[in-house]
Amino acid sequence: MKIHIKDDLRKDLIFFSILFLIAFIWLVSSPNFFSLLEPDSMSYANGDAVRTSIYPFIIKVFYTEDSKYIYLIYFQIFFLTFSLIFLLFILRRQGQDLFVIFIIYFFLFANIYYISFAKTILTEAFFFSLINFSTSLLLLEKKLAKSYFFSATFGLVIGGIYAIKSVGFILFFFFFLSFLFFSIKYKKIKQILVCLIFSSIIPFLEHKIYFETYESRSNVFSKSIIGKIFVLSGSPQVKFENYDENHKSFLSIFKNDSKLIYSYISKLKNPFLIANLKADYEVVGQYQYEKQINEFKLNSGIQNFDHFKKQLGFKIVSSNPIEFMKVSFWHYFGLWSPGGKQLLVKNYEDLPLKSMLKNSTGYMISLNKIILFIAICFFSLLFFTFTIFSIRSILIILRREWEKFDASNCLCLICQIYLFSVSITNIATPRYLMPFYPVVLMIFCFYIKEGLFVIRKKKANS
Repeated sequence: MKIHIKDDLRKDLIFFSILFLIAFIWLVSSPNFFSLLEPDSMSYANGDAVRTSIYPFIIKVFYTEDSKYIYLIYFQIFFLTFSLIFLLFILRRQGQDLFVIFIIYFFLFANIYYISFAKTILTEAFFFSLINFSTSLLLLEKKLAKSYFFSATFGLVIGGIYAIKSVGFILFFFFFLSFLFFSIKYKKIKQILVCLIFSSIIPFLEHKIYFETYESRSNVFSKSIIGKIFVLSGSPQVKFENYDENHKSFLSIFKNDSKLIYSYISKLKNPFLIANLKADYEVVGQYQYEKQINEFKLNSGIQNFDHFKKQLGFKIVSSNPIEFMKVSFWHYFGLWSPGGKQLLVKNYEDLPLKSMLKNSTGYMISLNKIILFIAICFFSLLFFTFTIFSIRSILIILRREWEKFDASNCLCLICQIYLFSVSITNIATPRYLMPFYPVVLMIFCFYIKEGLFVIRKKKANS
């Protein structure tokens, strides 16, 4: 029996090594959805204070004057490809049949948008990969909870998620909570301490590197606040008489443009287009009014301007919670509707603030409308299936049916918490769905497979 297991492992290692080689060659040669340097790229390359320090440190390690970023890009391709193949390898070792493996493999590497993040200077390649490794280890459940090695590795990986991006803290917390659940379930408490110790290593290094350069921590939260103020200021529900003179003066920077956008979008009927435009215009609000904001800051004499923005942002959100939740809902829906603007806008000249909209959009390859239509249909199907599975996971918790609560349920809820957090605090872009694209795809395949099994069973019994 042991020989048989070893033989299976040897075969799987050979098989997945071949899959890795094919995928690696494909990633190197496939068309790139983005340019090498995106609008955010230089803030990482220059080690901007609003960024965590791990990725800028990695860039410095790989960057040379002769080859520039080429070694970094090859490493990112390797790291992302390996993380995906490792996930498929774990699924196979956990008993998934080859047909499911091939389906997931195809849809992972056929998603040019997803794999293109490995070929641009952004944190996504590492962020995606660390989530893939965390997902793989969490799928082991009992083995993860019982093994000191797996527990330490899991801690190291989720610590990397925490350190690589500011939003990583949310994922770190819920991945660790899932690990805690399985540790208690299988009565392996010592491994919790092991996981905690190793999870602190990379965040500690990030903290040390960051504060060698800067005295205090900065972040991009202020940009998000400006975006929310911008989109809400155009709503008819906002009563400007409820604000003091400084707040009114600041809101007047955005009010007319925001009302113009609000009026245009309110006449639209297609939900995919509405979701895409709401996100794109919020980006306009975040980045295209810096000159006016700086002038206001200079003339107003406000000492703590960050506090002023946070105070106004909180007031406009708390005074208009329904409008804010509507915006957040559209952002959540927009995460699942890639390419809506490119497919559905008939005349770009009719769009309000079209020059500002163009400036806020980075380079992306243009796609055939048939491909965009297929993509929207595919992600709509993923959205529908994933929503049903999420509801089922919540019902398991409410009914306290813990014997049914497995790693798939944990991953589903982690993904939903992350997506809702992004929708509330930021904007809708498929870029923010992509970290969990393998998880969504995996659960979709599991759900379809389970549904087909139930149908066959009913037919056999009838």
